[in-house]
Amino acid sequence: MISTRIQQIYYKPEHTWRLDDLWEHYNNTGSVTPYFENEVIRELYLASDHVNSDYYGVFSYKFNNKHHKSGEYIKLKMQQDDHKHDVYSFFGNAQFAGRSKFNTFQDRTHPNLLELGEKIIKKLFGKDILKIQADRIYYNHWIGSKEVFGGYCKDMLLPAMELMEGELKELVWTDSKYN
Repeated sequence: MISTRIQQIYYKPEHTWRLDDLWEHYNNTGSVTPYFENEVIRELYLASDHVNSDYYGVFSYKFNNKHHKSGEYIKLKMQQDDHKHDVYSFFGNAQFAGRSKFNTFQDRTHPNLLELGEKIIKKLFGKDILKIQADRIYYNHWIGSKEVFGGYCKDMLLPAMELMEGELKELVWTDSKYN
């Protein structure tokens, strides 16, 4: 039987009513950093939390209310698909290539996010993000095979966080209007 584990992060006790009963609840009370759920993802990866499941993901407490998708829905969709993909995302019909409507929305709601992403991709991989011919996911609520999740953390998240803590720190600390 294929196993899927989702860690759902919350950082205040009053958030617990939003948590999905099918997922594991990660209490991040008192530990919120400027990297939000990325810090938790880093911690979980370094603790090898993902290695004992076939699929793994980390969502915020807002996921169910924000996207109107329950743990049951996700489980059913993955089963109907016979778990044939390495990555599952449940964001709807957003476009992820180039400067799509989604990118424009992100630029309005989180200024400098796309610019930061472009600089990180260029530094880490020597590529222009707008010329990469692949679907991209610009958010953390995705589920990947343990190999994809581990590779993402090792090759992308940890090095990106190092850049954000170092040479890109000034851009990171620009007000993103996230809260």
